[in-house]
Amino acid sequence: MKKFILSYVAPIIEVAATFGLAVTTVFVGTWASSLKLTKGQEFSELLEASKMHCWDWSSPVPYFIATLLISLAGRVEGFWNRYQRGNLEAKVSEIHSLTKNLRAEAQDHSQSKASYMETLESALRYCLTSAETGFNHNCRVTIYKRQDGSEGTLRQIFRHSEQHAYTRNGRIGVPVGEGVVGAAWNNHGEMEVSIDHDPSTEIFRTKMSAELAKHNCEAPTGKLSMPSRHFFAMKLEGHDRRERVGIVVYECTKVEALKAVGIKKAITEDMLNVSRMVKHLGVLRSEFQPAPRKE
Repeated sequence: MKKFILSYVAPIIEVAATFGLAVTTVFVGTWASSLKLTKGQEFSELLEASKMHCWDWSSPVPYFIATLLISLAGRVEGFWNRYQRGNLEAKVSEIHSLTKNLRAEAQDHSQSKASYMETLESALRYCLTSAETGFNHNCRVTIYKRQDGSEGTLRQIFRHSEQHAYTRNGRIGVPVGEGVVGAAWNNHGEMEVSIDHDPSTEIFRTKMSAELAKHNCEAPTGKLSMPSRHFFAMKLEGHDRRERVGIVVYECTKVEALKAVGIKKAITEDMLNVSRMVKHLGVLRSEFQPAPRKE
C-alpha cells in the first residue's frame, strides 16, 4: 500500500486539486455575488476584492488560489511526464533496433565461423588422406587436441572416414595414459600397432595390452567404435612453439594397409599448415561443441 501511495501520490494530489478547484470555484462565485459591485466595473472591483482577501482564510479566495496552483502544477508535470515518456520510448526503440542488429551480426558471425570450420575440415581431409598415406575406405583418421583446462585428456576435434558408421560414436575425450593415443603422446611421438586378429577376441586384447604396456599405457576399457587392426599415431607440434598440441591417429580394418612412412612424410612436410588448422579448429570446436562440465 505504501509503495502504491508513493508511486501515485502526484496523480492523487492532482485529482484532489482538480476536484477542490471545482468546489472552490462554486464558493468563489457565491462569494462574488454577495459583493456590491459597481456596474461596468465588476471585473476590476472583483479583482481588487480578491487581492484584499487572498490571505483571508475565512473567504474562499485563498482556497481557490491554492487549488488552482496545485492543479496547474499537476498539468505541467503531466506534460513533462509525457515528454519524458516519449524520450524513453524512443530510447527503448533504439535499444531494440540495436539488439536486433547485434543478433543479426552474431548470427552472421556464427555462420562465418561454421563455414570456416568446414573449410578447415576439408583442408585437413585433403592433407591427411593423400594417396601416399594408404588411406582407403577401410580407414579412419582422427585428431585429438590438448585443450585448455584438460591436461589429462586429449579431445577429439576432427574425424573422417569414407564409411559413415566409422565417424559416429567414439569417445570425445581420451585420457593421455590410455590406448594408442596415450602411447604416442607419452613417448617420442609415434606409435604403430598391427594385430591381424579379430578385435573382439581375447588374443587381440592381450596383444594390444602388451604393446601398450611397453609405453606405460592401458588398453581402452570400452567397446571400440571401429574394428581396427592397424593403428598409427603421430604427434602434431605447435607452429609457434615446439610443443605437442595434439595427436593424429590412423586406423584401418586391414593390416599393412596404412603407410607409416607416407603418413609421416605428408604431415611433416606440411606441419606448419596442419598445426595452424588444428589450433584454429580446436578453438572453433570448443565454441560450437563445448566439453561437458564435470559435476
